[in-house]
Amino acid sequence: MTARREVEGRLHNLGEIREVMNSMKTLATMETHKLARFLAVQQHQVADIETMAADLLTHYPDVRPVTAPVGRVLILIGSERGFCGDFNDRLAHAPQVSDHSVANSTIIAVGRRLAIRLDERVTPTIALDGASATEQVGSVLNQLARSIATVQGEHGPLALSVMYHDSNGGDLRERALYPAFAHVPGPKRQFGHPPQLNLAPPVLFAELFEQYLFATLSELLHTSLMAENQKREQHLDSAIRHLDDRREELDRRSRVLRQEEIIEEIEVILLNVKAPGVGQDKQPYRN
Repeated sequence: MTARREVEGRLHNLGEIREVMNSMKTLATMETHKLARFLAVQQHQVADIETMAADLLTHYPDVRPVTAPVGRVLILIGSERGFCGDFNDRLAHAPQVSDHSVANSTIIAVGRRLAIRLDERVTPTIALDGASATEQVGSVLNQLARSIATVQGEHGPLALSVMYHDSNGGDLRERALYPAFAHVPGPKRQFGHPPQLNLAPPVLFAELFEQYLFATLSELLHTSLMAENQKREQHLDSAIRHLDDRREELDRRSRVLRQEEIIEEIEVILLNVKAPGVGQDKQPYRN
């Protein structure tokens, strides 16, 4: 009886754990659907800014800053919460992280789970809290912008790039953000006359890049959060399947123990029942 009760107690505990894990998986799925709507809008916004920048650079190629970067900043977008497999480990062990362990180079780690995996003896690190939900991305974006401004204020112009997980397949990606619009190709349509501007081209270029920087960082934060929730959903699904296998095994063990208890009870009953004719007084024979 004691062994079976112990098994049933473990079954009960695993059942409660499964309910919690299934709820976490459901929340991750809901967050993924919500993020998909945000990303579609943000990606269009970033693409529109890139198109405007390409048009401006076609007619005013000299508006790019001539000052060369004096250092580098690498932003790593990790997770604030756990249960997402190797999401943070892949970022922490990326070759680009080791490459930034030189003078005038800084890593900004977004997400506490990522920050604790980074070796601060290798590279100077600024650790920021990450977003656990879509509604928190705006606050993280503001903190990130302030950190970038602080580092630039201390060191001057810096090459800026971001490493994150792509939401299509979860692969690691790196996107360069500064020098400004270095990756932007020329426009698909060539215009004979330059666009009419209300601002001086260098001023417009600077303001356009500021808008682009915020829009792109927001897009990448949302993209990473979506990839994180996709990873969490997969990780929890695998854990739940493993848990179900364990519960099935314990359930079989419980049934076997119950059968053994029933057999023991039957044996005890049979031992206490006298066989027919045993112990009965014989009656004298009468004619």
